[in-house]
Amino acid sequence: EPLPHLSNGDFVVLDGLDPKQHFTQPPSRFSEASLVKELEKQGIGRPSTYAQILTTIRDREYVEMQDRRFVPTPLGDTVAKLLVRAFPDVFDFEFTSRMEGELARVEVGEVDWREVLEDFYPQFRESLERGKANSEEMVKEILAAEGETCEKCGAPMLVKWNRFGRFLGCSEYPECQDTRSLEGSENRPEDQLLGQDPNTQAAVYLKDGPYGPYVQLGEKGKDGESSRPRRMSLPKGRDPSSVDLDYALKLLSLPRTLGTDPTTGKPVTAGLGRYGPYVERDRTYQDLKDPDRLFTVTLEEALELLSQIGKELGVHPDSGVTLKLLDGRYGPYVTDGTVNASLPKGADPGTITLEAGIQLLAERGKKQIGKELGVHPDSGVTLKLLSGRYGPYVTDGTVNASLPKGANPEAITLKKGIQLLAERGKKSKRGGRRGGKGSSAKPPRVKRMTSKKKGVGEGKAPESDGSG
Repeated sequence: EPLPHLSNGDFVVLDGLDPKQHFTQPPSRFSEASLVKELEKQGIGRPSTYAQILTTIRDREYVEMQDRRFVPTPLGDTVAKLLVRAFPDVFDFEFTSRMEGELARVEVGEVDWREVLEDFYPQFRESLERGKANSEEMVKEILAAEGETCEKCGAPMLVKWNRFGRFLGCSEYPECQDTRSLEGSENRPEDQLLGQDPNTQAAVYLKDGPYGPYVQLGEKGKDGESSRPRRMSLPKGRDPSSVDLDYALKLLSLPRTLGTDPTTGKPVTAGLGRYGPYVERDRTYQDLKDPDRLFTVTLEEALELLSQIGKELGVHPDSGVTLKLLDGRYGPYVTDGTVNASLPKGADPGTITLEAGIQLLAERGKKQIGKELGVHPDSGVTLKLLSGRYGPYVTDGTVNASLPKGANPEAITLKKGIQLLAERGKKSKRGGRRGGKGSSAKPPRVKRMTSKKKGVGEGKAPESDGSG
């Protein structure tokens, strides 16, 4: 009921008090369907781009899925804030919707595409240059950790990321390289003193860092990079509790020189790298399956392993190209000079035959099926590499061109796709399906019925003689 008219100084009687509590709920987070619906509502993107948008934000780890809903990650939140601050006009619903409308006008020929670009790029270039000039300050403001200062130089700490998660880093990097764990620091084990190196009397520690446990010889100096102590990560799967002084000193002694290759005169070593234990000669590497072999492998065994790398497997029966087994940054792989196929995890390079190499390259090529080759410079249509009933083919949505026999799909580029479609188009113009190549098939002859007798020639029935 409405309140009665009250004047200044009037007294009211309390008849009753009815407390009520109300909780507000935040809007629900977007699911795939609701996000697409919102994009349609705002006029952002087209049906052909929605799937790519959803895939991109997940692949770049801007969001993660929780209960089938998109939840922004700290990285995605930071990137979004930075882009909005640097390009406020571009990252706006109205701009995106308006640009979609301009592109639609270009498509139907109402406006020239050059005019659209001339209106857009000058202002965008200004924002881009301004963003480049101020990006460092903007990032520091966005990532500043409130109340956190560097223990070494007193500068503000920033929230940073690596592949293992978030951490705090000094804003004066690289002059100051102080870092601090941000996630799970309370569970991080303390540094463990294992003992002393009998040769240098330096302390040997077992530590835990952002990339996992490692051993360290000596203390970190104060004069920068030149006095950084020697460190070596533990092999994958090694329990830190089983590491003692003897084992730590063995790790710190790596890489171990095994001898000299009598054929090439190059030294052969055994070491532990980012991808595990290995033997090496002249920048050619071969994996060791067991980390303990680092300390027992002989020169002869290492040379035998290295001999399996760089050998020719044979000639591909379809393409006529020689397949080779080589060693790369991520381990041994098979190549035909165009396509590279890594060996399966744990596979012994010495057991790889020509048939196995052909199969690996074929499987690698299948992974490329369904990819977009790019946009045709003349038609503006996106060319795709697809798989059909009779094998892989290139298409622009109208014309399909099969790949040559033995061609690897991964080797097909936009330029090659345009060439295949052009050749396919020429064949169609020369004859099409009817008449084949160079066809000069004549049109069917039409027999004209003529007669001087009116009864027949003009469609009238002949007179009957009464006999039948």
